[in-house]
Amino acid sequence: MNLEDSWGGDVVTAAIASLAHSTPEQFRLACTDFNSYVSVSTAEGAPKRYINKDGVACMKSSELPGLGVTLRPEVIGEPVAVYTSKHEKDESLLEHSLAAAKMTS
Repeated sequence: MNLEDSWGGDVVTAAIASLAHSTPEQFRLACTDFNSYVSVSTAEGAPKRYINKDGVACMKSSELPGLGVTLRPEVIGEPVAVYTSKHEKDESLLEHSLAAAKMTS
């Protein structure tokens, strides 16, 4: 299996590295560090390519939660759009759910 994307940067590289590390070695052919192809870093903590003692190019995914990266808002700028569930805005739904849960317990 070749694990890569059509193009990307730090976040995509973190996702690729995470998927590659969770793929059994016998099924893994290669993965790509797309953040080495771009000149702008969009996140801190992204995997970086290195050459191991055997001369093989490698990268390691983060051990932090999620993809292990922190976005750099000063680089990516303000969101173009923000999507939320209509239920996130309805506090009464949460109160209703909690009341229903109490009645069933």
